[in-house]
Amino acid sequence: MDKIWIKSLLVASLLILAALGAIISLEPHQYYVKVPSSSYTLSGDYAIKENLIPNSLYNQSYLENPQAIYNGITSSINISAQVFINLNNMSERNVSIISEVTLISSSPSWEKVVNTTITHRNVSTKGSYVISIPINLSKELALADNIDIQLQDGNSVPALDFNLSVVAKGMSTFSASISIALHSTFELVTYNIPKPLSVAAYNQELINPHSLIGLNVTYGYIFFGGAGVVGIAMAILYIPRRDDFLDKIKKDHAEQIIEIDTPPVDSAKKLKKIEDILKISEIFETPIFLYVPDKVLYISHQGEQYKYEFI
Repeated sequence: MDKIWIKSLLVASLLILAALGAIISLEPHQYYVKVPSSSYTLSGDYAIKENLIPNSLYNQSYLENPQAIYNGITSSINISAQVFINLNNMSERNVSIISEVTLISSSPSWEKVVNTTITHRNVSTKGSYVISIPINLSKELALADNIDIQLQDGNSVPALDFNLSVVAKGMSTFSASISIALHSTFELVTYNIPKPLSVAAYNQELINPHSLIGLNVTYGYIFFGGAGVVGIAMAILYIPRRDDFLDKIKKDHAEQIIEIDTPPVDSAKKLKKIEDILKISEIFETPIFLYVPDKVLYISHQGEQYKYEFI
């Protein structure tokens, strides 16, 4: 009766510990997520407005961002740099918008800065800013011709490179550019406008989801370990020991088994299963002798012995 009570207690403990371990391990626990703390976006480009004299090619009076500028039908050109700044959860920034115009030649190789425009702006959240860039293409073309003459080389095809930069302390630099190749009768324009520059900073934020028990997952593993210990104890308790098994055989087959002090002879034939010696005893109608010190059952019949060893 005591053993039944102990077994029932072990089964209940196993179920409780396993259930607690499963709930604690599977329920949601605290975890960290990345939350944007601050961010900024910088973008910008150049805009060209080409004012036209009446001509046979275009019906309108001006062109926006033309690919080619034809001197014979152009009355004037307006070039501007525009910048867009958007700050999120950041303190005010002093932003410098810098546009540099360089007259450049690849053959022969030379370059000359012809214009630098710098504008400073205090930005708190977002802003859109425009810089007007005064450029006279005829004047720059004449300057390039003079440089060629002084270098004794009249074969260069110079270009005007426009480089726009947005600079602020603690922020990455955004840049965009266009290039205007200078010819005698027309200019070709090449635009290089990159994607907006977006940068974000993150904080680690602890999330506390609703939990049934609310213990750290480590406790779940501890409960699982306890369930394992109880399982081992149950296995030890439920698996019969050899001595218990021998007592059970003596009890179940008391009419067939006789306990004696004489062991079987060494030449006794060994049997693999206890069922075999029980069956032989029934067939020969002879008792089974039990020699306890060696934990062996054996039968003697017509000068032959048959034995089953518990070890």
